[in-house]
Amino acid sequence: MEKTYFYATIFFGWLITLALIIFMVVAFKMSMIVIGCILILICLASLLMNIVFMKKGVRNQ
Repeated sequence: MEKTYFYATIFFGWLITLALIIFMVVAFKMSMIVIGCILILICLASLLMNIVFMKKGVRNQ
């Protein structure tokens, strides 16, 4: 994968993760516990995928 695409993918992956964290906090503040818990699980999966992708990219460069 080209470096530009790699960095763009990492950037947008972290941007999406940040948006999920913000939505999760708002859901808990609005007392939407179930939606907040679901967003926690999605956010954890997103964080793990970002970390795996970064490790894979560092190993290949």
